Amino acid sequence: MHRVHLRSMLRVPVGLAICLVPVLRQVQTTGHGRMRGTVISAVDSSPLSSAAVRMRDATTEDYSVLTDSLGVFRIDSIAAGTYVLTVRAFLYDEFTDTVRVANDDSLSVKIALATRCQYDSSSASREIARRRPAIVENGGIAPVTLSPSDRSFEKTYGTRYVILGDGEAIPSACVASHNRVVFRFLDSRFGKDWRRLLRATVSPH
Repeated sequence: MHRVHLRSMLRVPVGLAICLVPVLRQVQTTGHGRMRGTVISAVDSSPLSSAAVRMRDATTEDYSVLTDSLGVFRIDSIAAGTYVLTVRAFLYDEFTDTVRVANDDSLSVKIALATRCQYDSSSASREIARRRPAIVENGGIAPVTLSPSDRSFEKTYGTRYVILGDGEAIPSACVASHNRVVFRFLDSRFGKDWRRLLRATVSPH
C-alpha cells in the first residue's frame, strides 16, 4: 500500500486538508479507477450533504456526483489520467486539487472544507468574557421579531438572541460550535432547566 498526502494552505483560520489513500486490492483488472470519499466541515468534522464533487481532465473526461446525507460519495469507472478535483458546498470555500488516477486504483478520500465563521467557539468565549453571550440561529427571508417571552429569557439569563437574516446565514456547524460553548456556560450557572425556555427554532444541542 502506498500513501499520497496532499495539503493545501488556507486563507482562513479554519483548516482544510485532503488525504488520498490508494488502496491496492485483489480485484479483476478493469482498466479504470474508482474513488470513495467523505466531505466534512473543517469547523467540527460534521458531514456535508449535497456537496458537489467533480473530476475533470484536460480532454473529455468529466465526472460529477453529490454527497449523500452522511457526506459520502463514490465515483466508479474513472479513466486513468490526471484530474482537477473540485468540491463545492453551500456557505463553504471551494476546494480544488490535482488527483492522479492509475488503472485499477481504488482511492479513499476525506476532504474537509473551510468556511468563514462569524460566530464560532472563539466568538462565544469572547462574549462570555464580556458577560453578554449570544445564542445564534439562522433565520430566513422574513424578518424575525422576538416575543416578550424571548426578551424575558434574555434578561433572566443575561444572554441575547442573534437571528441571522437570509443574506447573513452561516454554516450550521459554525452556529453549533458557538452555541455549544454558550450552552455549557449557561448550564454551569443555571443547571439545564433554562433550556426548556429556549426559542423553539434553536437546537438545544
